[in-house]
Amino acid sequence: MVFRSKRTLRKGQGLGTTKKGIGPTYSSKATRNGIRIADLLGNFDDFSKKCRSLCNLYQRMFPILNVNVEEELERYKKHAEKVRHLVSDTVTFLNRTVKSNRRY
Repeated sequence: MVFRSKRTLRKGQGLGTTKKGIGPTYSSKATRNGIRIADLLGNFDDFSKKCRSLCNLYQRMFPILNVNVEEELERYKKHAEKVRHLVSDTVTFLNRTVKSNRRY
């Protein structure tokens, strides 16, 4: 919803979209305000502060956006535990793999 609102604001400015949802990812990366999986799996209090801050920012930018932040944080907490075992430090993993000459 946020990103559709951004597109509406830019209407007529000649910027296109692939409609694949990657634009917001690059936007968050460029402005360095996005949330990463490391934030979610790290200290949850720090994650919560960052999430609240972003939600407040987007709600001010787009008044039509209505988010129950506390509900969302509870959902994120559950998701964090579901994906924790699937996430690893890829730099360390790749270095170990290269050094061991293993192939996957």
